Amino acid sequence: MNWSDEFETYVSVADPGEDAFEGGILKANYGEGTYIYTNLVWYRQIQNQVPGGYRLFTNLVSYPYYEE
Repeated sequence: MNWSDEFETYVSVADPGEDAFEGGILKANYGEGTYIYTNLVWYRQIQNQVPGGYRLFTNLVSYPYYEE
């Protein structure tokens, strides 16, 4: 999968026995803010009370605005 060079990758994900996928979370500065894309399935993480899922989701929604 390809995406613009403006995006930074933050998470690599893989199922057992599969190749890692580097685009689990993408971040790009956009105007005066930040655009964060994730393809992770948050409802499964939260529904199953996965501690790492909660922490990661909280960190993403509380990410500060971009400042130079």
